[in-house]
Amino acid sequence: MRRHWITILLGFIFAFGFVSALNVYNDIGRPFGGYIVWLNHSRSYWGVNAATPSWWRVLASGPLRYEDVIVALEGQKFTAESFRLYEGKESPSRVRITVLRGENQIDLDLDLQRFSLANFFDIKLPDIITGLGYWLLAIAVYRVRPDEPVNRIFALAMSFVAASISLTINSIFPESTNATRALDLVWVGFATFIGVLTFHLATLFPHPMHRSMSRFITLLYVMMTLVGLLYALSLPLRWANETALSNTFSSLGNIIVNNGFA
Repeated sequence: MRRHWITILLGFIFAFGFVSALNVYNDIGRPFGGYIVWLNHSRSYWGVNAATPSWWRVLASGPLRYEDVIVALEGQKFTAESFRLYEGKESPSRVRITVLRGENQIDLDLDLQRFSLANFFDIKLPDIITGLGYWLLAIAVYRVRPDEPVNRIFALAMSFVAASISLTINSIFPESTNATRALDLVWVGFATFIGVLTFHLATLFPHPMHRSMSRFITLLYVMMTLVGLLYALSLPLRWANETALSNTFSSLGNIIVNNGFA
């Protein structure tokens, strides 16, 4: 078991990627505004996710823009639960969304849409292909010399990249359900260590650096473990009771994971 733990981990990563894609697939048929939202943790606002294809009608010929800050939906403050305001509505219904564009607050009327299989492929197929590519690369390198440190760290780095890509978009309604939130926590667990694994790999390839570097690498792993735990613990706290303190912790963790070592 100890010798093959990387193989087992690779199996889990494939399973998490499959569950993430399945979670988005389950959104097919659900009404939505024609765009994917995201929560900007560092500034605590909801916006249009850059993963929303530019050719989707709401952006290509509609009034919505990527830089818009979403303030309200149907007159109610926009939150992770706002997706419920779509339920029960049928096309060709319209929904009113309030956005902050620059310094101006604007009301926009958007045509309600149904999330389709074509929409699913638009947002998930690139992630599936890219994530699978990194995952297969990890397997190929690991199987060549499974006992070599450089092969093992390379396999871990590439598999963690695969996991983070596969789990980035796990629903068209972020943080809306327990399954989506659980996948968010799994994403934190993998994304946190991509940077330190890459740095660790650089100390081994093409030639191992002096052993004194091992203490520094260990320190980085400890630091990122603490950051990951802080970030992961702050999310359930914010979901349960959003406060300035929980937002600060989640924002700090998100900034470090996305813009720091990772």
